[in-house]
Amino acid sequence: MANKKTELVEMIAAKCGITKKLAKNYVDGVITGIKEIILSGESLHISGFANFDVIDIPERKKVNGFTGKEMVVPAHKAVKVKISKDIKDALK
Repeated sequence: MANKKTELVEMIAAKCGITKKLAKNYVDGVITGIKEIILSGESLHISGFANFDVIDIPERKKVNGFTGKEMVVPAHKAVKVKISKDIKDALK
């Protein structure tokens, strides 16, 4: 089962000995910071956690599975997330 933001807030509050309200403010601040960096087009590398890289996806042609018509998917940006080696190794 996937954890929710509220469960993360509760875990941080318990581990740090702070109120849930303060922990929520910290979590919201981190999420906002990550969003701002990614939306500015920059990459973010958090050592021991993950790398968030903004990549360019070039325009490409695709066939519509229902109609069989060829269509063009416009160029766009995407976020590539690479989890740290420490976390990957711990999951094995």
